[in-house]
Amino acid sequence: MMARIIIFILFIVVGLAKADAGYKSNYSDWRQTSPDVRGQYAMGLLDGQLLPSGGDNSAIARSVGLNECAFALELTGPIIAEAITKHYEDHTDMWGLPPIVVFQKVIVLGSCLSHINTERAKYGLEPWK
Repeated sequence: MMARIIIFILFIVVGLAKADAGYKSNYSDWRQTSPDVRGQYAMGLLDGQLLPSGGDNSAIARSVGLNECAFALELTGPIIAEAITKHYEDHTDMWGLPPIVVFQKVIVLGSCLSHINTERAKYGLEPWK
């Protein structure tokens, strides 16, 4: 009986943690999330971008370049979350946008752009600017 109670409590705790990691629609949502969950959420953003969204060369180059960048820069959830938070703090005009948009700007089109463009060149594609 005691084991069932402990399992039930664990399900509640895990459920609450997962609820906290739900979709974040703006800076206010992001700010209200604990740093640990922000790191997990940020890693989920990266993981979600590592699979090509289509079979075309542009999507493959983007995915491979982002993966190469993540390894080269040793990106972790907390590092990405810190970059997102810093960008929100420095760009109040982005407060109404979801963290995925900030992630795209800071990581994909910022820190990782050179890696992505290196992969794009391998496919004969023009670099992103």
